[in-house]
Amino acid sequence: MVYDRRFGDTYFLAVQELDGRWSLPGGYKNVDDGNLVVAMKRVLLDLLNLTDNSYTIIETDVVGEDPDIYTDPVTGVKKDIEVHLFAVHYNGQEETFASDDIQRVLWQPGRSAKNLLTDEYLQELFTQAQGYC
Repeated sequence: MVYDRRFGDTYFLAVQELDGRWSLPGGYKNVDDGNLVVAMKRVLLDLLNLTDNSYTIIETDVVGEDPDIYTDPVTGVKKDIEVHLFAVHYNGQEETFASDDIQRVLWQPGRSAKNLLTDEYLQELFTQAQGYC
């Protein structure tokens, strides 16, 4: 979860997926990423054009699972995916933008950001990780 402190409040970055769902910025760990932090840095660059000098990553112990997050397009089998949340403190030095993989990005204060999220499991993980921000 990417956050920034603005106007005396903590704002979070939500992304609207191509299918219209609202989510937190994120992606998958590729085999050649090495570890989850490297994967997070790659995703932030690819998805939002953020270089690693524009944020600080804070690892959290917030881990969840959503059995419906990925369906193999060939077999139609749903796969369990483990979701690790990182708190990413954005320093505002670079402008965020939506890559071709998402429709748009939107900064929202805490409660509004949580309520905007389409998936209930993400709302629960958001609540758990908010204390790291």
